[in-house]
Order: sequence, then C-alpha cells, then structure tokens
Amino acid sequence: EILSMDVSKAIEAEGVLLVLTGEDVAADGLGGIPCTQLAGDGGWLKGHRTYQSLLVHKRVRHVGDRVAMVVAESKDQARNAAELIDISYDPMPFVSHLERAGEAKAPRCPGFSNSGAK
Repeated sequence: EILSMDVSKAIEAEGVLLVLTGEDVAADGLGGIPCTQLAGDGGWLKGHRTYQSLLVHKRVRHVGDRVAMVVAESKDQARNAAELIDISYDPMPFVSHLERAGEAKAPRCPGFSNSGAK
C-alpha cells in the first residue's frame, strides 16, 4: 500500500515537463488500459478482458505496477527525475511459492476473490 509519495524534487528536476501520479489519474477520471485484442475477436474462444490502470492509486499489487510517470525533454532526464520520487510503502502480505498460493490460508490481494478474478 502506498503511504505517501513526494514528487516535488522530480518536478523541479532539469528538463521535466510533467509528473503524473495515480492520484492525478483518479482525479481526472483518465481510466485505464483495456485488453483490446483476444482470440475471441477473431472468432475463436472468448477470453476475459483484463483492465490495467494507467497509474496505480493507493495500492501496488506487484512489481511493475506503474505509480508515476515523468515527461521530460529527454529520456535520461525523465529517468533521473523518476529516481527522485520518494515513495513510502506499507508492505502487504504475500506468497512467493506457487504451491502456497493455492492454499486456503494464503493471503489474498484485497479487492479480488480467491480465484484471482475481480
């Protein structure tokens, strides 16, 4: 869970044009990224369309969840500014072994059922 995020140093970094967070995405109602092509689109079996937030707000569910986006005059400036973002997390319970993930007592991601479907 994201406890706090300070982007002030990133905003002031050289070449930075914009810094967005999940809070900005939620406040502006920007939505997310739907899965736009599945096998069912070509007449095959239909699949479950997944939805990904542009930037996560409040809760990070896995390594790779996007929490902020920096737009700068160059890629190096954007990367350098991103390193200046100060984020504080409260770690959630997790499972690191596949065998344990299926156990009834294994921690679940809040907002999801035991099957993993929302």
